[in-house]
Amino acid sequence: MDRATIALVVSTASAAFTGGGLVWQLLLYRLSGARVGVRLIPAILDANGTLARGPDRGWPAKVQPTSILSLGPWFVDLAEVRVTNLGRTAISVSDIGLDFGRLHWWSIGRYTIRGVPVAVHDGCLDEVVRLETGESVSVFLDLWQLVKSHHSGRAGKSRVRASVYPAGRRKKRSKWRKRWVFHGSRKTLMPTQQISPELRAYQAFWRAVRQSPDMAAAASSSWFPVLQFLKRGEPDASGLVDVLPYSLNERKNYIAYSVIEAFEGREVPRVS
Repeated sequence: MDRATIALVVSTASAAFTGGGLVWQLLLYRLSGARVGVRLIPAILDANGTLARGPDRGWPAKVQPTSILSLGPWFVDLAEVRVTNLGRTAISVSDIGLDFGRLHWWSIGRYTIRGVPVAVHDGCLDEVVRLETGESVSVFLDLWQLVKSHHSGRAGKSRVRASVYPAGRRKKRSKWRKRWVFHGSRKTLMPTQQISPELRAYQAFWRAVRQSPDMAAAASSSWFPVLQFLKRGEPDASGLVDVLPYSLNERKNYIAYSVIEAFEGREVPRVS
């Protein structure tokens, strides 16, 4: 091997070593700071409080997952936003919610909604959360109420990603390639699921009851008398008021009208 070849080998090895050192320093720099990972996960909560999660990209289009088979027939769709501290230092995060992109293609800002977190299992209800290294937190949101708020009469598709604001940094969103895309007329995350009038009524009942945190547990225990009332035929809001338990006394009229309207799929005139 002549000197020129040796010099070339040495310079190539030196350049590779220097490049590897720069990459290593860059990785150390990224790991030394605060970094968060954000995931958007579909979830279903049934009337018994059982929670089932799906893959990030959503439920399969044709095959029903086995985790769904153990659930009861009465459920609501939830969006789980899971935030994980991937860095080496603790960090505080806030504004954990859903990102619907830009309102118009020419808009600069993005449309994000947090909503009221749902109190289930290990779900977090705090506005600001401090995460230690490797720690995760999940916030569960009532997906279709936020989608409805986003559309507000606008047609077209919804493109949904999870969003979080790490303290001292820019907002972080879940991966673009795992975003959810669906038309505004869609009512369930699982394509194979059919929405019956009774299921619409349960979801309306659940939403109306959980607006009062102290009464959230009543959604399960009070639903079955409501269901029996609806099955009698030609239900009316005034009759449903008498079926609701005393614990919901302050919201009986609102709950009754919400359930009847969802069951019949139309607005019901209010009777004073």
